[in-house]
Amino acid sequence: MIKVKNSKAVRNLSDKSLKANKIRNIIAVIAIALTTLLFTSLFTMGIGAMESFQQATMRQSGGTAHASIKYINDEEFNHIKDHPLIKEIAYSSVLSEKVTNEQFLKRRAEFWYHDDVGLKLGLIELEKGHKPVAENEVIADSKTLQLLGTPLKEGAPLSLKLEVHGKMVQREFILSGWWKSDPAAIIDRGQIYASKAYVDAHADELRYTYKQDHDMTGAINAGIMFDNSSNMRENLNKVITESGYSLDKNAQNYIASSVNWAYLSNTFSSNPEAVFPLATGLLLIMLTGYLIIYNIFQISVMRDIRFYGLLKTIGTTSRQISRIIRRQALFLSLIGVPIGLLAGFLVGRSLIPLLLMNTSMHANAEVTISPSPWIFIDSALFAVVTVMISAYKPSRIAATVSPIEAVRYVDGATKKDKKKLKKSTNGAKMPLMARANLGRNKKRTILVLLSLSLGLVLLNTTFTLSQSLDMNKYVSKSHDTDFLIAHANYFQEHFTGPDNATTE
Repeated sequence: MIKVKNSKAVRNLSDKSLKANKIRNIIAVIAIALTTLLFTSLFTMGIGAMESFQQATMRQSGGTAHASIKYINDEEFNHIKDHPLIKEIAYSSVLSEKVTNEQFLKRRAEFWYHDDVGLKLGLIELEKGHKPVAENEVIADSKTLQLLGTPLKEGAPLSLKLEVHGKMVQREFILSGWWKSDPAAIIDRGQIYASKAYVDAHADELRYTYKQDHDMTGAINAGIMFDNSSNMRENLNKVITESGYSLDKNAQNYIASSVNWAYLSNTFSSNPEAVFPLATGLLLIMLTGYLIIYNIFQISVMRDIRFYGLLKTIGTTSRQISRIIRRQALFLSLIGVPIGLLAGFLVGRSLIPLLLMNTSMHANAEVTISPSPWIFIDSALFAVVTVMISAYKPSRIAATVSPIEAVRYVDGATKKDKKKLKKSTNGAKMPLMARANLGRNKKRTILVLLSLSLGLVLLNTTFTLSQSLDMNKYVSKSHDTDFLIAHANYFQEHFTGPDNATTE
């Protein structure tokens, strides 16, 4: 066969045919835009909800560090800090085993030193003032200062009674800054941070003895950030073992560690079956969009089947007819997809507060929606792929039909049709005509009903999931009583110490 340059002719045929089907085009653009809206709103709500949940759980866990190495000394910290997997590491040291002011009987307070990275990873943002610099300067959260009766004013004096290696000391400080107490924190405890000058001035007092007596005074907790939050446990284990330490609790060089449970990537890696419902939901949405767009293109092709048959009589090949239909689908996508992307992002952003309202995080979660380019890239990709898959079969039907079959084509009629004429006295009533019309092409009728049903299934599933949280059942898994009454010392001491420390 002689190869000729016919691309321009194919483009002209595609464009002219597109202009001749204005109503079809409008319906197709609406369907493509709605499908894209569905994908975009899904990704927007998914990413926005995950960001909001993750931010809320980070506030509950006490920080954004990917992992933490616990109860180490300065020598161990210096061996670990330069490991190539570590992007950032925080130096946080315990300055007192316990703050014993009587105001903290019902609310435990901790006295620490955090470097700049530690303050950042601990989500400490001062409302006013500056970080402590002088030996007698401290910063604290607003609720702690309220219990102490200290005004929120730079230079305000405060007195702390500290337990240091079993000895009680009382020291006077001045307030250099403060931040608002976070109501989302699981453990409601006061936080008071001193300066590096204080650590240097009391170096002998802050000696490390944790491995001998489990006294946390002088112990260092190092928050670690990797390049990303994937494989946090594996990366943390590498950092520890490759730095010359052990993961075995019975070993002499054992180092305790934990990963931040707030990161969703940690949840999915430890619970891979959680990905299955998400993948199922995404496939359901793709199938719904596919059926809607497929029906539009199939109806269009069946209506224009004689036109494609005539094109074949003048020498148009099957491949060229397929290109004509695919070009039309891409052109309609260029119009419908951007509309759907914009509308879907706006819809998804407005629905996230409603989505969080039905969760336990509602009171503490701040809605954070970053207009991530991945939302638009993934949504556009899924939408275009759906359109091209939807247009594949109709284009194949148009490409394989022969000119004679196309001229004789009657929608719904086949060679096997041998229906007998039926006499009736009911006349041409509208319901009977509608029922007869549905029976002309049973396959298409089933597909239309299926696409409508899937839309309802999707809506019902989303509503059911959003309303499915039963807090009573959730709480009953970890608490078998409605109330717990005890002396304040019980809550101060019972859940603290090395035997109750959480390592995951």
